Amino acid sequence: MDFLVRRYLCVAAMLLVPVFSWGFQVQLGVAAQWYDYQEIEAGRELNRETGVLPTVSVLTEGPLVGGWQWSADIAYGYGSVKYDGETQTGEPFLSTTDIVHIRWHTGVDYCFNACVTQVGAGLGQYQLDRGIRGKGDVMGLDEQFRWYEWTASLSQALAKSAPERWRLGAQLFQARNGELEVDLRPAGFSEVMLPLPNALGYRIHLEHQWRGSETLPLTLRLEHEYRGLKQSDSVPIGGSRSISLPENESRHWQLSLLVGF
Repeated sequence: MDFLVRRYLCVAAMLLVPVFSWGFQVQLGVAAQWYDYQEIEAGRELNRETGVLPTVSVLTEGPLVGGWQWSADIAYGYGSVKYDGETQTGEPFLSTTDIVHIRWHTGVDYCFNACVTQVGAGLGQYQLDRGIRGKGDVMGLDEQFRWYEWTASLSQALAKSAPERWRLGAQLFQARNGELEVDLRPAGFSEVMLPLPNALGYRIHLEHQWRGSETLPLTLRLEHEYRGLKQSDSVPIGGSRSISLPENESRHWQLSLLVGF
């Protein structure tokens, strides 16, 4: 975990290089995310995790040529959420899940009509560490999700006279080349890697920017994210036993405050 954090902190530091070299803008953000994840089997909820996760982020963006703009961002969130599920025998099981999630993204946008409308495309990567705590006779479980994201986005100003003030945006993404690493060593097995099917998702946001000072703009953003993932293929773990990831859905809300420099 420490290596993971150091690696992404290095990426965040690299995002600042264009800011000082080429005069790009940087934004530092803090956020509260309502995390909501559930696993489903035959239309029945197997387990659900809900709770608030604090998140921090770094964003850098700036002009390229013509109406083109480049941006890159990284976000890091962590915390503990409520786990409400059941054991393999069907008994109710309440516990806590420790969450660490990291996402980076880079892309280009093209501005129309003085940036009243923007369209863009990009590439990102997402990683989620999920640790379900054991309780009583029930063992815990550690998992790590990883995948790449291809994105397409649209952003529209709500006031043409001041396009930076109010903006409504949407992003469609496809999660590709995903994998899930499950640590089954406490149960007497080994670590198992499950390939994940490709999945579609979207993010929509509404943001408002205040420019009381040109050197310190503030942006308030409300964002909703949805992602649905079909059940994965089964992978053998020993003898006649195998495991798979059930169908699952994520519905997250996030309120962010960003400070520009």
